[in-house]
Amino acid sequence: MTGLRAANFSSGQGIAYMHESLYAAVGKRLTYVLNIGARAMTKSTLNVHAGHDDYHCIDDTGFFQLFAKNVQAAADLNIIAHRIAELALNPGIVAQDGFLTTHLIESMLAPERELIAEYLGRPDDLIESPTPAQRMLYGDLRRRIPVLWDVDNPVMAGLVQNQDSYMQSVAAQRPYFFDHVRELHRPRVRRVRALTGRSYERVMTYRAEDAEYLIVGQGSVIPSAEAVADWLREQRGLKVGVVDLVMFRPFPADLIGRVLQGRKGVVVLERTDQPLAVDLPLMREIRATVSKCLENALEPKNPRHPELPVWRHLADAPPLYSGSFGLGSRDLQPRGWWARSRTCCRTVPGSTSSTCRSTSCARAR
Repeated sequence: MTGLRAANFSSGQGIAYMHESLYAAVGKRLTYVLNIGARAMTKSTLNVHAGHDDYHCIDDTGFFQLFAKNVQAAADLNIIAHRIAELALNPGIVAQDGFLTTHLIESMLAPERELIAEYLGRPDDLIESPTPAQRMLYGDLRRRIPVLWDVDNPVMAGLVQNQDSYMQSVAAQRPYFFDHVRELHRPRVRRVRALTGRSYERVMTYRAEDAEYLIVGQGSVIPSAEAVADWLREQRGLKVGVVDLVMFRPFPADLIGRVLQGRKGVVVLERTDQPLAVDLPLMREIRATVSKCLENALEPKNPRHPELPVWRHLADAPPLYSGSFGLGSRDLQPRGWWARSRTCCRTVPGSTSSTCRSTSCARAR
């Protein structure tokens, strides 16, 4: 709030303890980046190893959410996240798998201080206000990180609002702030690609152009999935590709709708379990995307969801299979995928939903 560039680091129960303050950070339009070493929560017994429970417990706060597949991505996504947060005036999260990435010995290229300074600029730089809402608040120019509070000009923040004012202030954030996060993302990643040669689109794919089957996931499972896709192509003749959901909030439905269209099967692997929910977090968003793409076919010339593709036939909707894996760092070796995919999953007749939620199972075909 005092106009400094800020970052935070937490995981597991620490994320749950700070949950309430995350809503406040969004409501105050702060620009900090929260790093999460994603860890399992105490759902049955204590476990401090990898799980996406903490990452998904903040899905409703309003932070934009990124997930790194390795240490290089964790470093690069941090500078991208700071840039987006400071332009959108919306805080962000960069997650990496606890222990499986946070404590991994892996080669990386650390962004040089000069590169970071060129890319991010100084907190006190004057920049053009990038959105209409910001121009209403600050005029054509504003400080890169606004000063909301200082000791010489103290103000009260976090006032109490009653019914009408509170609803208006919450609802107004969507068109005035949240809706701009996606459009502010793409130019920032293009700039990183120009500086480093590394790309971080909201959705990254591997061998998906001709793939009949897709493996979808987040985090350290992605490099393993890429190796599995190579092996299945070479040894079993299956055209398998991999989809890395780099960004979870805002959910990249526009890209997912195009990537999934017409595939023969899609398995969504998630390092969490929510047993009383109709689906796991990634799958819920993907099913909502599929539904909207099919709704567009009702009026293809005037689609209800113009940012999404029009799926004209049910054949465009692939069978979807949900896999809960790797809870508490439970090992998932590439050699185990093929046998388990053939033997562990059961599917309801006539349904595209897998009924299997085994922690070691993911039906890929």
